Amino acid sequence: MTTIEITLRALKLNPPLVSSGHSLLQCQLILPRPGIQSRSALKPVELNKGAVSLRRAPFYAAALLKEKVEGRFALRLQLTRPQRNPAAARALQTMLASVDRSEWRQLGCTSPSQHTAPSHPCAL
Repeated sequence: MTTIEITLRALKLNPPLVSSGHSLLQCQLILPRPGIQSRSALKPVELNKGAVSLRRAPFYAAALLKEKVEGRFALRLQLTRPQRNPAAARALQTMLASVDRSEWRQLGCTSPSQHTAPSHPCAL
């Protein structure tokens, strides 16, 4: 068994996704070891023209997950659409942090990024 640390150093989106605003990054480690389905973290990021850099940020600001893994595993990253309104971004973060995956399925989606789609019933 090995312990891994996943940190975010930089993120750059390709056109046409070069918006600026507050986004949420979900990092999900899938099947890290037998008996554990997944581990996930939700982190707010401030995009500036589709990019963010945390290279000089302290460890606690860049850290996403620290987990023991055994054998093969997968990593899934999902990002919400940038919100220009900071209050709406904080409300979205609070809502998504308190909703578990089974409730997302009841809303007809599988990830927090689907909640920001304009056609989604939860869209802000």
